[in-house]
Amino acid sequence: MKKKILLIDDEVNIVKIVKLRLEANGYNVATAFDGEEGLDKVVSEKPDLIIVDIGMPKLGGYEFANKIKQDGATASIPIIVFTANSRMKELFKIEGVKDYVLKPFNEKELLGKISKQFGQETIEVDGKKILIIDDDPQIVKILNLRLKANGYNVLSAENGLVGLDKVNQYNPDLIVLDVMMPEMDGFEFFKTIRKDQKYKKIPIIVLTARGAMKDTFEMFDADSFVPKPFDAAYLVSKIDFLLSVNALVLSKDVKFIEKIKSSLQRKKCNAEDIGSMNELVEKGQESKYQLIIAHLPFVDMEPEKFVNKIKNLKTKDSRILIYCDHMVKGTENNDQILIEKLKRTWLNAKVSAFFDMRIEAVGLSEILAQLLDSQSDFNQGLF
Repeated sequence: MKKKILLIDDEVNIVKIVKLRLEANGYNVATAFDGEEGLDKVVSEKPDLIIVDIGMPKLGGYEFANKIKQDGATASIPIIVFTANSRMKELFKIEGVKDYVLKPFNEKELLGKISKQFGQETIEVDGKKILIIDDDPQIVKILNLRLKANGYNVLSAENGLVGLDKVNQYNPDLIVLDVMMPEMDGFEFFKTIRKDQKYKKIPIIVLTARGAMKDTFEMFDADSFVPKPFDAAYLVSKIDFLLSVNALVLSKDVKFIEKIKSSLQRKKCNAEDIGSMNELVEKGQESKYQLIIAHLPFVDMEPEKFVNKIKNLKTKDSRILIYCDHMVKGTENNDQILIEKLKRTWLNAKVSAFFDMRIEAVGLSEILAQLLDSQSDFNQGLF
């Protein structure tokens, strides 16, 4: 269950910023703009923790804390104060205030002090959150050290039930999941998460010592598998990949590959070039890519067959861009009628976009931006 924090400050902008940051880190937040309103909210909201500014109208933070600590019903609620005066630290201890944050405050420091009061894992403001669900403390320890060294925030749970609580509380960016665990095993956890509309798209890497399990998890669209015993560096590389934006570029033309890779890099997208459909199948069966760019001269099958081939791979949800140019047989003389016909054929086969600079009104950069926008409802007929 999410912890509730009562935030009391008379500066509207500070309340807005801190509330958004706390909610993004999995907390429920109630607000008040002076001490008197704060006292009412303590009764109505029953917070697990209070953050209060010192200098406020009507009832300041110092007087507010006094009243809270003198009331037996609220005395146990931890209080963190905002203050511009570091010399008040000892006075706060006398009044029962648990901690303080100096203004102008540092978000990382504030979140760390909140986590400390709740006995939670400390989450950095920057850095992706990785949840490790495994009942083997040695594995958790090794991964914790390795992932933190690579700039990730690390959370852990000893079974699926605790894992579900951590997902609800922290909304991790990726989950590393063991299969055989007490209370709730990895399979039950996986099915539960994939049925939840809020969390179903979180990438999950399954750790398993049993090869037969892979087929079972494949049915439920697991993102990746790492066999036990595993190499930590290999697992980190899998995590890095899943938390990046990735594209496959099908072509054998060096200049084309360089041009496309350069465009993708400017959009912070990693690109791998492949020279054949067999390579595409191999890569696409192993991993999920956000985008596939196929240079039409090197596509050796009909549009529908090409698309269906991709739809049967792990990377079946990739957006597909067909790139046509003068290397395509029959278009060397810039025959726009033929190019338009090719475009219609490919779009009818349900590719995401077809591009040929000889007929397009928009540039490649704009199309790539839309294709790489995960929130974009891309219109297949637009390009």
